[in-house]
Amino acid sequence: MEKPQSLHNTEKEPWIRRIPPEVWIFIFYFLVTVFLTWPIIIRFGRTIYGVPSDNLGGLWQMWWLRNFHQYSTSFASSPLVGFPFGAHGSSVPIEPISFYFEWFLLLFLKEVVVYNVITLMNFVLSGITMYYLVRYLTDRK
Repeated sequence: MEKPQSLHNTEKEPWIRRIPPEVWIFIFYFLVTVFLTWPIIIRFGRTIYGVPSDNLGGLWQMWWLRNFHQYSTSFASSPLVGFPFGAHGSSVPIEPISFYFEWFLLLFLKEVVVYNVITLMNFVLSGITMYYLVRYLTDRK
């Protein structure tokens, strides 16, 4: 009589070797990102990465994206900037993928948290992209 076949791999391979190498690359770049931006991870909702400059403008735009309906009828015009006439911008986002992703995250999170999520994602995704680019250019040697 035959033994029933197991759904598991019959080889005695350690669980750690069954994990695809891409998972380890993702973990590595996430840990590098946490190391390079260390204070952010412990004060995620209270601080932003970098010196106060254009990043504060990005935070203001996120705040405006979340609160424009209280001050104006359109996202493109702001009575708070360029007093007394206000400032009129484009109603078409310059970076639509980023814009709509920010808008989605702002439904659930505060502006500082969204800014930090996007910043950390930029680091991690840049590292992963570099890994795949080098892998492609070296032809997996």
